[in-house]
Amino acid sequence: MISSPPIRCVLTSRDDQARLQLLALLPAADGAPGEAQVAVDSTRHFQTVLGFGGAFTESAARTWQGLGPQAREELLRAYFDPRDGHGYSLCRVHMGSCDFALGNYSHLELEGDVALESFSIARDRESLLPFIRGARQVAGRDIRLLASPWSPPAWMKTSRRMNNGGALLPQYRQTWARCYARFIAAYAAEGVPIWGVTVQNEPMAT
Repeated sequence: MISSPPIRCVLTSRDDQARLQLLALLPAADGAPGEAQVAVDSTRHFQTVLGFGGAFTESAARTWQGLGPQAREELLRAYFDPRDGHGYSLCRVHMGSCDFALGNYSHLELEGDVALESFSIARDRESLLPFIRGARQVAGRDIRLLASPWSPPAWMKTSRRMNNGGALLPQYRQTWARCYARFIAAYAAEGVPIWGVTVQNEPMAT
């Protein structure tokens, strides 16, 4: 029987402040009777990992903008550079405000504007879009963006509030759907394509 090589273990822990700490090698069991076994067949492949990443938020973007030029560059490289950083390639962006925005807002603030004449991503242009563009430039490749809303505009909801629950009023379903399409088109016009969307972030949360 061929003996298995020892297992290398790396520990990162919140409680004792360990950060990528290399632990002592663990001996690999060779299938002693009664012991659990894990077999890895590297020749068989199953699902494909689309990417790894984090979230672009307004608060993170504003914090990034407040850094000096060198620190801004270092942060982007640490996260998005595929060779010298984590190489993030799949990230989420909020459609309208989220709990990491600087306040509640939507892209369609004018109540009753079912024609979307007042639709605007002007607020996104202030910090969120520059943050995403900077990341894409450092990555040197496309970053798949998943857009997700935390809430429809307050005036479209039963609660007339963006926080603490409420539901989309039936008469505004088509309008809200068109907001998705307008958001995707607006980001594309800024050179930032949206790869996918979700219907609602945490739909059962209040």
